[in-house]
Amino acid sequence: MKDMWEFQDHLAAAMKARELVSSDKPEVYPSDEFAAEAIGVPVEFLTTLYKSGSNFTATRPQSIGWKPEWDKERSLKNVDVEIEDVIELGKAKSSLIDSLFAAVGRPR
Repeated sequence: MKDMWEFQDHLAAAMKARELVSSDKPEVYPSDEFAAEAIGVPVEFLTTLYKSGSNFTATRPQSIGWKPEWDKERSLKNVDVEIEDVIELGKAKSSLIDSLFAAVGRPR
């Protein structure tokens, strides 16, 4: 999706409608440290895990003929389903995140 802000606007509105957040406007974290704490990852890995989306464009999939099955509209319509799934399943436990904290010598 070319306009990530449009997706974030849609996500924020859907979360606000469920009273999961207090505002229907997406916000940028004030610092990497704040974001890492809020997300629950070591700050050393924040960029790699969560901020790399705009740093590269994949070309291999198109070069071998792959085409996405979902367009922008379908992605936006599916936000509600994704939110419901997260609510139903709860927070996942991640051994990856545990190993990242171990790598920097800090407990989770």
